[in-house]
This record gives sequence, C-alpha cells and structure tokens, in this order.
Amino acid sequence: MVKSRTLEQHGAVSEATVTEMAVNVQRILNADIGLAICGITGPGGGTAQKPVGTCWLAISNEKDMVTHHAVFDGDRITIKNKMAQHALTGLTNFLESHYPKP
Repeated sequence: MVKSRTLEQHGAVSEATVTEMAVNVQRILNADIGLAICGITGPGGGTAQKPVGTCWLAISNEKDMVTHHAVFDGDRITIKNKMAQHALTGLTNFLESHYPKP
C-alpha cells in the first residue's frame, strides 16, 4: 500500500515508494522485517532518468531501513531474475548484519 501522493511526487519506481512499501509490509503483516522491490523490467516503460532495468530495494525492521538502487541489463526475464537475486542477497546481508549468530 502506497499513498497516492508518494506515487504522484516520486513515481512507482523510486526510493520513496519502495521505502513506504517495506514499512507497510512490515506493519500490515505484523512482521519483524519488511522487504519491498520495484522496478522497470521492460521491454518498454523506461525513461532517460529511469531506464529499463532500474530497481529499488528496501528492507526494514523496527530500528533500521536499508535501501539500494541498481540498474540491470538484459531482457525482461533476465532483469526479473537479477532483481529477485538482488532482493535475496540484500535480505541475506541485512539478516547477517542486523541479526548476527550468537
């Protein structure tokens, strides 16, 4: 769930949007961690400012929010796969840094 104002001001693929998504995932599901990803997978939809392959990732917990921006190349399926791998790697890094093994 993202506010209309956020989408109007920043667009669907933006740090503001993905941050709001991650916080709301965490809140709505009453989860310890929220993860959200948005992007432009193509073949159309890209612009000079946000080309095809643009990806935003956000991961939040009660105390911290991490965002990351990347641009991937390839066809639609390749970009989707790279975005999914990016999200899994980001989640792994977040868990390892925020919840170290005893």
